[in-house]
Formats: sequence, structure tokens, C-alpha cells
Amino acid sequence: ALGDNAKLTVRVIPPPTADPGAGGAAPPPPPVKAFGARTLVHLEAVRTRLGPREPLRLRIRNRNAFGVRARVRLRGTATAGGRARRAAPRGRLLLLSASTRRTVPVAVPAPLQRELRQRHRVALVVVARLRDPAGNTRRITKRMTLRLGATR
Repeated sequence: ALGDNAKLTVRVIPPPTADPGAGGAAPPPPPVKAFGARTLVHLEAVRTRLGPREPLRLRIRNRNAFGVRARVRLRGTATAGGRARRAAPRGRLLLLSASTRRTVPVAVPAPLQRELRQRHRVALVVVARLRDPAGNTRRITKRMTLRLGATR
């Protein structure tokens, strides 16, 4: 039969390599500049005893290996005339470099200043919206009570 005399030749061509002297190992991809399970950004008040019109000074620490964009806002409720009303948030936009600590003043909203003068204390929440270089957004919150301090 004719099929018995046929000869089959298979030729295998290896895939092309980028650099023949590199040994065939590709370099590892660069690390992703994004938040992990924890944001590694911390908030704390420098002091919580304030004058009636004094801004709240916050210390913000970024322990990431990349810069972070943050919008920090104060949120609270003021009881005017016996009913609770949420004060409009005031805030600051800032850029935190890698492994830095900054102290920033954030203005206290006028209804909360009034509450502080009348009741000598006001509870509020500091909310920071964080964005990493990859575009991911996270939110961290910190509850604190401000007390009326001595007027200067």
C-alpha cells in the first residue's frame, strides 16, 4: 500500500526569547501601589480641648510606601432648639507623601462651634476618604469629643 512508504517529519520551533543572554527568566512585575487589608493611614487629634473658634488640629500619618490623597471632614450633630440637626461638613483636601506625618487644621462647622460654647462639649466624627495611586478609595473614621478649653 502506498501509506506504508510515507515519511512524516515534525519540526519543533522554540518560542522566541526577548534576550538570548538573559537566561530566559523575565523580570518580576513591579509591586502594585494599592492599599492592602489595612490602609496604614492613621488619624488623631493633637488636642481635644479647644477655644470657641479654634480649628481642630489633626495629625495624619501615612505608613504606606506610596503617596495617598485624602479628604478629611468633620461630621457631627448640633441640637438647636431641642432638636438634633446634622451640621454641614467642613473639610480639607491634602496629599500625603509616602511614610510621612502631617498636622493639619480643620475648621469646626459653625453649628458645632455654637454647641461647644453652649454645652462645653461636642461629639463628632472625623471621616477621611483615601485614594491610592491605583484609584481605590477607602474610608476611615474616628470618633472624638471636643471640650471647651480656656479662651486665649
